[in-house]
Amino acid sequence: MNGPETKSDLTIRYQIYQFFAEYCRAPLAEELAADLGLPAAEVRVALLRLHERHMIFVDAESGNIRMANPFSAVPTSYRVQAGSKSWWANCAWDTLGIAAALAIDVEIEAVHPLDGSQLSLRVAAGQVSNADRLVYFPLPCRQWYDDLVYT
Repeated sequence: MNGPETKSDLTIRYQIYQFFAEYCRAPLAEELAADLGLPAAEVRVALLRLHERHMIFVDAESGNIRMANPFSAVPTSYRVQAGSKSWWANCAWDTLGIAAALAIDVEIEAVHPLDGSQLSLRVAAGQVSNADRLVYFPLPCRQWYDDLVYT
């Protein structure tokens, strides 16, 4: 769309992750612009470049960030809690990604996609309790972006 990502794009991407970690939600383009001292229009174009490169996922209707893996901007069946903070993850794998990315101990609550049962995991000092669990992906990685919301 608009050429290769720029240094500014990578700074914006970094700020997206900082914002998710701190505020437990996705930033709006205007918030990123204010935080970084950039025009909001420039940030919106950068978000689209990052989306095209699968670095984030921008909602087609709203133009807002929907995912910055492992974080989800919308409620899902996968919630990660650390103290008073909690984040939504996109899938079971991403719950572990949040713990790893933030290097913190977490409690994970998930809903089993087939039978609706509640699943609980704890990650402490990088170790997962209930290690007998498996994460199953119905699609190979190369197909995830064909329909990322489904995946």
